[in-house]
Amino acid sequence: MPPSTPRLSKPFSTGQSESVAHSGAQPGIVRPEHVAAQHLPDHPAARDADLEETVVPGEALAPRGRDGGVVAEARGVVVKGFKCARDHLNDPRVSFCAVCGIRMDQLTCILTDGIRPPLGLLLLDDGTSFVLDNDCVLGREPEHAEAVARGARPVRVEDHSGGMSRAHAEIRLMDWDVTVVDGGSTNGTHVRQPSHQDWTRAIPGHPVKLTPGAQIQLGGRVATFDSQHGQL
Repeated sequence: MPPSTPRLSKPFSTGQSESVAHSGAQPGIVRPEHVAAQHLPDHPAARDADLEETVVPGEALAPRGRDGGVVAEARGVVVKGFKCARDHLNDPRVSFCAVCGIRMDQLTCILTDGIRPPLGLLLLDDGTSFVLDNDCVLGREPEHAEAVARGARPVRVEDHSGGMSRAHAEIRLMDWDVTVVDGGSTNGTHVRQPSHQDWTRAIPGHPVKLTPGAQIQLGGRVATFDSQHGQL
């Protein structure tokens, strides 16, 4: 029996499209082992080899406007935060660096402007994972949503239950917070925060802040928000 062919024959970079083609995955999707070191180096979920695929952020895969140009927001959003002793920018509300884990013992406690790092992962119930470095729209056919035209990334989610709308919900990154906004879906977007047993239906158009471990129900699918940011 001949040896199995590796899914990626070359290290992934945004300039090597043939690597994605060799993997058999959809364009813009690679195995998480090629993503973790670039975006969430100390995030355990990002290093999990059992995850099937991870969307890669970056300018080559960034959302583009109607003129074909890269949307400016996708290149990086400037936020205010505290830097740890190793120069990693963090949410000013946390006590430990989300990148290296050292204590945030600030000498000056002066807010510093910097490019916001990815705020975590959205883990779907089939094992796929999406890096949250930009707003995104979830649904059956999200590519035509107004938010996508403004720069959000379309994320197509298959749902055989028939309960998923074309542009079901939007994930919005607001400063250091991750929120979900129901897009007026027919069956609604439901959220269950950590340590809660009941699902709460989101009011269409109103952002609901997600804490790490929160679950989102969209039609027959469930996604979980995972992040080291925001952990005190």
